[in-house]
Amino acid sequence: MKWHKLGRIFDIEEISRSAEMLSHASTPSPLVIGDNQVRIFYSSRDIRNRSSISYFDLDLSTLKIIYAHDKPLFKFGEDHTFFSEGISLGNVFKWKGAVYMAFMGWKIPEGEHWFGQIGLLGINSENNIHLLQDFPVLPINSIDPISLSYPWVSATENMEITYWYGSTLTWDGPNCDMIHVLKEGRTINLSRWESGTRTLAFDQSEFQAFSSPTILEISDKRVLFFSYRGEGMSYKIGSAELTNEYPVATKDDFGISENLEQWESEMQCYPRIFQLSGKHYMLYNGNQYGKSGIGLALLVI
Repeated sequence: MKWHKLGRIFDIEEISRSAEMLSHASTPSPLVIGDNQVRIFYSSRDIRNRSSISYFDLDLSTLKIIYAHDKPLFKFGEDHTFFSEGISLGNVFKWKGAVYMAFMGWKIPEGEHWFGQIGLLGINSENNIHLLQDFPVLPINSIDPISLSYPWVSATENMEITYWYGSTLTWDGPNCDMIHVLKEGRTINLSRWESGTRTLAFDQSEFQAFSSPTILEISDKRVLFFSYRGEGMSYKIGSAELTNEYPVATKDDFGISENLEQWESEMQCYPRIFQLSGKHYMLYNGNQYGKSGIGLALLVI
């Protein structure tokens, strides 16, 4: 099993856009819209680094962009909201016939450290996005008290929702970087989630900060992919098999770090996996947390 890289598919610098989309195409989140077409939502930033949601449509048979939206579909919130400093996407998922988008909302209280909480958006058939509720579906709490990030959500046949997300244990790790772990939770209540009860195990001498979990399901195998960084390094992509009760993080990326191009030479991050026409794909970001664009890879068995 190996990822065959198809190259960079999107660079925001190459499209006409509003001033609210000054830079970045971070945290790509796919929604299949046709036999060979996928709509890719992403977060772009304004001059103050506040992120909003936009999208483009991609033809997978040609890797050509069919349409690129030139302004935000949904913007960062007002000062009183939990996403006043921006929105970073988790993934798009379907539940009980409706389409939703999970996200991380950024907040920076005056004179304090930034932190994130997890919210939920609805997407209707006209591609309009609306906030599901004014408060987070998973807020910081006594179990996850510092900051939460980038959720990956999937719904099972019995309508149970499973989600992975990031949780900060401390801002001040042993090498002056945060320790941020990945946790798994479950719920049957869309509007209020509980803190996760299973945590991805890792060797702190190799890993320190995780983000952007995404799951590959193929045959009888389930593999969690994620971004990670350790001491003195930028984000890379790693994985962990979910075949036992205690998954352990590894640096095995199934070839995604081979043959690096300039746009991804310093960083690979924010992976998102989707399936179309029996094939599995991975979207991911390159340098500077997605400032350099979005890449695509195809899984080869």
